[in-house]
Amino acid sequence: MKNKRLTVLFGRSHTDHIPLVLTGHIGNMQGSTVYGSSQFNTDRSQFNLSAVSEYSRASSLAAIPGNYIGNTRGVDTFSITSRGAISGRSGDGCTDAGQVSQINPGKNLYRINMDIGRCADLNGNYSGLAALADDGQRRNAMLIVMISGAEYIISDVLDRR
Repeated sequence: MKNKRLTVLFGRSHTDHIPLVLTGHIGNMQGSTVYGSSQFNTDRSQFNLSAVSEYSRASSLAAIPGNYIGNTRGVDTFSITSRGAISGRSGDGCTDAGQVSQINPGKNLYRINMDIGRCADLNGNYSGLAALADDGQRRNAMLIVMISGAEYIISDVLDRR
């Protein structure tokens, strides 16, 4: 697979994020594990990514509805309806609207499309994936989200309230 430049955001709000440029290569896949390498500045790393057992769970829009809280852009609050509609707001004024949809009923993986507004350079259309995860005590206690837009990739773990 070709090396790809990614800009990943780290920070507490849309005004104090630190853009990082990562380059890397995804190598071969053996079973359900992908092996590869990455580089940040002069630091080189090897990695492997393996599927977790939660991926094999069935997905359903009935499992998604609720109120969630995250912290990528200050304190983010999201509400997801039983039909998959997303609405949200961050502590620093960003607004979110979008849709969650099921990809494959046999896998715990959902498609997300979202519009971010009132958020300076993060404004725009984003799409990506989400999965429900356990927190050690509660089943489906978190929603793990990774979305990308024209310039940014946003990743967050949203806690269900």
